[in-house]
Amino acid sequence: MVLVFDMALLGVLVVDQGRVVSAPVLKALLFLNPTDLYRMTNLTGFNVSQFSGMTGLAGTATTSIGALMLGLIAWILAPLGLATAFFVRREL
Repeated sequence: MVLVFDMALLGVLVVDQGRVVSAPVLKALLFLNPTDLYRMTNLTGFNVSQFSGMTGLAGTATTSIGALMLGLIAWILAPLGLATAFFVRREL
């Protein structure tokens, strides 16, 4: 699913050519994928971009490490909360 999401997002960006999907919209779309959040957290927060060859990309990132970590925590808590709400009504 991660590959499909990234390829669909890339296709939308190519077709759109910057008319509708601006930088803030792209950042919001990247929050919909936990793998992209993890990548952005590593590139911006832990300074591993110098080892991955993506120093230029990490330098343009303006999302704070706190927002990225909150996004990752939300990706953990949302499915856990849904599973808890679903299984609390079931008898074992």
